[in-house]
This record gives sequence, C-alpha cells and structure tokens, in this order.
Amino acid sequence: MRFMSKSFRVVAIALGLLFAALAQATDISADPSDYLTKITTLHPGDALALQAGRYTGGLPVYNLVGTSSAPIVIRGPAAGARAIFEGSNAFNVVQLRGSSFVVLQNLEVDGMNRDGFGVATDANNGSTCSHDITIENFYIHDLQSDQQIDGIAINGCISWNYVIRGNLIERVGTGIYLGSSDGSAQFFAGLIEYNVVIDTIGYNLQVKQQNARPTIAGMPTQDSRTIIRHNVFSKSANSSTGGNARPNLLVGHMPLTGPGQNDRYEIYGNFFFQNATEALFQGEGNFYFYDNVMFNSAGTAMNVQQQNDRPRDVHIFNNTIVASGTGINISGGMSGFVQEAFANAVFAATPLSASTTRDNVTGTFAAAQNYLNTTSPTIGQLDLFPKDAQLVGASISYASVTNPSGSTLVGVTDFLQDFNGTTQPLTVRGAYVYLGSSTNPGWKLALSRKPAVGSTPSAPTLTLNAAPTAVASGGTSTLTWTSNATSCTASDAWSGSKPVQGMMQVGPLSVTTSYTLTCSGSGGATTQTVTVSLSAAPTVTLTATPSSVNVGQKTTLSWATANAQSCTASGAWTGSKSTAASSEQSEALSSDSTFTLACSGAGGTTSKSVTVTVTPMTPVPTPTPTPTPTPTASGSSSGGGEVPWSTLLLLTMLASLQANRQRVRRSFP
Repeated sequence: MRFMSKSFRVVAIALGLLFAALAQATDISADPSDYLTKITTLHPGDALALQAGRYTGGLPVYNLVGTSSAPIVIRGPAAGARAIFEGSNAFNVVQLRGSSFVVLQNLEVDGMNRDGFGVATDANNGSTCSHDITIENFYIHDLQSDQQIDGIAINGCISWNYVIRGNLIERVGTGIYLGSSDGSAQFFAGLIEYNVVIDTIGYNLQVKQQNARPTIAGMPTQDSRTIIRHNVFSKSANSSTGGNARPNLLVGHMPLTGPGQNDRYEIYGNFFFQNATEALFQGEGNFYFYDNVMFNSAGTAMNVQQQNDRPRDVHIFNNTIVASGTGINISGGMSGFVQEAFANAVFAATPLSASTTRDNVTGTFAAAQNYLNTTSPTIGQLDLFPKDAQLVGASISYASVTNPSGSTLVGVTDFLQDFNGTTQPLTVRGAYVYLGSSTNPGWKLALSRKPAVGSTPSAPTLTLNAAPTAVASGGTSTLTWTSNATSCTASDAWSGSKPVQGMMQVGPLSVTTSYTLTCSGSGGATTQTVTVSLSAAPTVTLTATPSSVNVGQKTTLSWATANAQSCTASGAWTGSKSTAASSEQSEALSSDSTFTLACSGAGGTTSKSVTVTVTPMTPVPTPTPTPTPTPTASGSSSGGGEVPWSTLLLLTMLASLQANRQRVRRSFP
C-alpha cells in the first residue's frame, strides 16, 4: 500500500505540473492598438493571434524564448483579410533578436518602397543569436528601391534550424539573404521550401560562404544539411544588369575546417525560370543538385565555379535543363573531390562543360522541342514534361556515388523522387519520370506556389465578393477577388482577362446583374459567381384617425413599410420611427397639421404624408335685451292695441302716490 500511495503521489505531482504548464499556454488576440504591449508578455506555448488590419510599428521579436515542444507563435489570419505590416525607413519591419523556438505565420509585409528589410535578424551587440525560427506563409512585396533591401535577411548572427516555408516574395531588392558577406554570420541546418521568389533586383536567394564556426552554447556541431526544395525562382523582370547582375540562386562554401566542413546543400524539386544577364544557379563547396526544372531562353542555366572558395563535393543529376546559353558548366573544382553531372536532360547552346559526365541526354536549345512537350517561354504554355520515352535509358546505380566523407546518394533526401514526387525507376534522364504518357500527372509549371509533392494538385482557391450585394436603380457595387491561380477570366456581365487578385467598381446598374470569374492553375480551374440585385424601392402607408379633429384634440397615426431599413418623421412630428407596422398618438392639435414619414432602404427613399384638419371652436352668442314699448292713450292715432295690465297697474300706483303727496301738502302748510 505504501508503494502504491507513493506512486500515486508521483503521478499526481507529474499531472499537476503538466496541467500547470498547459494552463500557462495562452491564446491571445491582438490588433494594431495593443499588439506591441502583448508581444512582451508571451511565454512558451503562447500564441498571439494578430487581427486583420494595418500595423505601422513593426514587429519586434525580442528575447522571446519558446521550447521545441512549446514554441511561441505569432500569426495573422490564415485566410481573408491579412495582418499587414507597413514598411519603414527607420527600422526593419520584422526584427528578430535573441529569440528561439518562435513561429511566425500568415503575415504580410508591404514595404511601400521604403528602406527597411521585410524580416531581419541582429545580434544586439552580442546578445544570444536567434535560432530555431519558422517564417511561414508571408507575403513580402515592394521593397525594391535598392538591391541591398532584402525580403528576408538572416545575417546578423550565426543562425541555425531556420524554416522558411511557403512565402511569396516579389518586387524586392534581394529575396532571401542568408549569412553575411564576410562569412562570419554562418547560416546552416536550414529548410527552405515551397517559396515563390520572383522579380527581384538581385538574387532570388543567396546563401553566403562560411568561415570556421566559433563555439556557441546550444549550437549543433554535428554534420548537417541545408535543404532548398520545391521553390519557384524567377528573374523574368525587374533584374539588375551589368556588374550588378546576379543569379537566381547562389550557394557559397561551408567552413573549410572544423565543425561544418562536411555540411552540404541538397537542392531539389525547384523550378528556375529566366535570367537575362546571369545564370539561373551558381554554386561552390558541397552540394547535391537534382530533380530540378530549369528554363532560361535568355542565357545560361548552371555555373559551378569558384567564388570565395572552390567547388568540392558536387553531384548534379536528374535535372531537366533548357537554356539558350550553357546548360551545365563545372570548372575550378578542388582536387580530391568529385564534381560530376549524370542522368540529366540538357538542351542548350553548350549543353555540358564538365570533366566528369555520364548517362546524360543532350541536344541544342532548339532540339528540346523534339523531347519535351512545349518550350514556349510563356508561363501557362511552358511544359517540359517528356513527350515520349526518349529520356529513358539504362539503369543507374546511385549507390555507387561516394564522396570523401564516405557518404553515398542513399543518404540524400528524396533522391529517388522526381520533380512531381513520383518514385524514380533508376532509368530516367531528367527531372520527370515518364510513365507511358506525355501528359504531366503533376504540377504544371507556374510562377505560383508548388503544391506539396506527392499530392494531387488541387484546384486553385478563389474568393469573389460584391459589396453591396443589392443596390438601388442607378447604384454601383465593388467587386473584390483573390486567388492562388495563375490566370483568371471574367464572364457574364464583365469579360476579359483579370489579375489573380483585384478590385473593380461596376455600375450604374438598372437590372439585377451577375458576374462570373474563372481562375485556372495546375490543379484545374475554379469558378465563382456573385449577383448584385436591384433592390425594390421602399413602400410606405400612413393614415391618421380621425383625419379631422377640433382644436385641442389628438389623432392616431398608423403606418407600415416594406423594403425599408430606416424611417424618419418630419412635419408635425419628428424623430426616428420603426420600420415595423406601428401606431402612435399625436400631440394636441391647434391647427391643420401635416405628418410626413420618409423611409429608406437599398432601393432608395420613399415619403408619405397625411394632413389632419382642425376645426376651430364655435363661440357662444351674447343675448340681446328686449326693448320696453312706450305706452300710448287709448284711441290715439299712434296705438292700436290693448294696454298691458302691468302697465295699467303701474300707472294706477303712480297716480295714487301723487294724490297722497297733495294731501300731505294741504295738511302742513
């Protein structure tokens, strides 16, 4: 019993600690008004959800330390309106300092052609370097005032275990810049995948050469690899020329001695498109370059040559390359190391220039059309999938390829998968496995994000909205749309090619109208329709009972509406009134009064009036006295009627009174 009780206590304590740890992890909502304060409160496991809006104060990721099992997450909305961080001339928009195990997701950096980098690191005068950072699903754009202005720059300190995934970077100076120009801020053990980097002035991606690495607490010292896979790199527009021209991708050498000297790059499954003044790729040091698709109708595809050191352990295989200049050029390799190109399909003015080549299929730039479906330089038409079995040959033993460290291709990531993720049967030349059909079963080449390899490409997403969706006759509405497709076409009440995201005002409208948009990509097409209806004008009924009253009396007003959103009274009454059927009594009325009710809705405004007449009060007439008639003598010519008895009585009394007065005078002389 004692043992069981003790075990129970241990389990209880462990569960208590677990629940306490979980209780500390918090989901926190923030917006432009309070996010800077809330960032400073984050702990391992916390997630800061930034609401949609425009953020002007940058994103300082300072001294945020999560753990491998409980990273700190800062994310914007996964869909719809984004959390947009505006560029600045005073600071880098997203600044990493002394942080680790942090995940940054779903944010937009609108550089506004200002000087600050999109995402950058610094050492803050010797503070702990940032490492184990994920930068995912960013949209970084318009940082293009200078080649030195970078979309993502991890170059302020030694950096390792970075994941840079699923980002769209366009119209910037340099897309992604990893390491420092003097080799002191080494970048290693990174994963760079499913990004789209296009229309940069300088490099799409550059990983700089590395000096010998110092010893830093927590930094891995074992051999590692940096994987660059399934990205789209294009410099078809906006590129620098002359002495400032740069390749789409450049990788420098690893440390020449000490930890990291056997590190390598694994570069595979990428689409390289166009560069008018430089090669699509340049590299030195140790790297494996395989299952890539490269097209450059304006120049060279690959230059493997000395930059800051020499090419060492280099293996270039199973790539499909079409270039008007040189296909693959390998020169200046370090003796004692292997630099080779094998099992490639290369069509160029000079297909191969290398000392060690085998099992390649080569031809001129023009000859590519005999082997591949379409070599048009127009995205949407370009299809470098093999049209038949010409790119199939004898079986190749990949396990026989070794390097001085004793490793073989068997240890190289996904080396038996083709560009689409199809398993390699060991007989293929080029980046695609031909399975008896010229139809590409995977992703169609595009300047958009490549779907997850091995999955069936999905139809593009499309969101089409109208605001408002109901208008009055003669009104307008605004259409907004966004898609991850490569092209969009309008139909119904609008027409023509549309950008993959945009805004457009339509109207004035006189009838209910529908707008359809179809957006196409590698996985098919998606169609959406929105309808803007013509709203009926509001109807209003208004009565007064009674419609005629006397002064000081009241009337009862009754009304009903349809298609109304608000009603306002005027005239003999005022204020907002209900749109529902209602009634109310007026004030006491003193004169004729007109009551008006105006009701508004999507279909306009309608008014109704009613007048109540008021009858003045009738005055009571004042009685007129009846005049007393003047008595006349009997038989007089003026009279003709009998004298009233009251008159006779009065006359008799007057006569008696007169007689008495005379008698009194005679008694008292």
